Amino acid sequence: IIMGKTVTTELAFMDPGKTANPHNTAHTPGGSSQGSAAAVAAGMVPLAIGTQTGGSVIRPASYCGVTGFKPTFGAIPRRGVLTQSPSLDTVGVFAADPSGSALLAEVLFGHDPEDSATRLAPAPALHQQAMSTPPIAPVFGFVRPPGWEKADPQIHEAFDELVAALGDQAFELPLPPVFDTAADQRRLINFAEMAYHYYPYWRDA
Repeated sequence: IIMGKTVTTELAFMDPGKTANPHNTAHTPGGSSQGSAAAVAAGMVPLAIGTQTGGSVIRPASYCGVTGFKPTFGAIPRRGVLTQSPSLDTVGVFAADPSGSALLAEVLFGHDPEDSATRLAPAPALHQQAMSTPPIAPVFGFVRPPGWEKADPQIHEAFDELVAALGDQAFELPLPPVFDTAADQRRLINFAEMAYHYYPYWRDA
C-alpha cells in the first residue's frame, strides 16, 4: 500500500524543503530524499523510496537515524524518476533496520527495458541474507576517505572506539590515489549532465 509522496528537495539539488528532522525539529533531515528518511524515522511509514546522485539517500538516512541503502548503480529501474545525471542517478530505499531495506530493495530490483542502466539478471536474495546468521564472524574494513580530517573530532573518536571494540574484526583499509580526485570527478559529471537535462526548465521558465 503506497501511503503517499514525501517531500524532496526541489529538482533534487541543494534547496532545502520544509521537512524537519523528527528527532529535533531545529535540525535538518538532510537531502535530497529528506521526506522519505524523516517519514521512516517518525514511524509514519515502515519503508520508503528515495534517489541518490551524490549522497541523497545515505545522508538523510544518517541524519534521521534510519537504514538507508543505496544499491549498485542500475540495480533498481529509474523509470518515472526526474533525470538529473543519468550516469549517477540511483534509486535507493529507507527502512527502520537492514532487514526492511533488504526486503524493499529485493522487490524493486530488476530489469527495465526503458532504463539502459539495468541488467537482465535475477535479483539477489537480499532479505534472506539480511535475516540469516553469518557462517563466520564478519570482518570490516575501516576507510578514512578524502576530507576525513575535516570531520568533527567526535566523529573521529566514535570511529576509533568502534574499531577498537571490534578488535581483530576490523582493519584499516587505505584507498588508492585515484580516490583523491573522485569527489571532484563526480561533481564534474553531475554538473555537466544536470546542465543539459535541466536546461529546458530554465529555458521555459
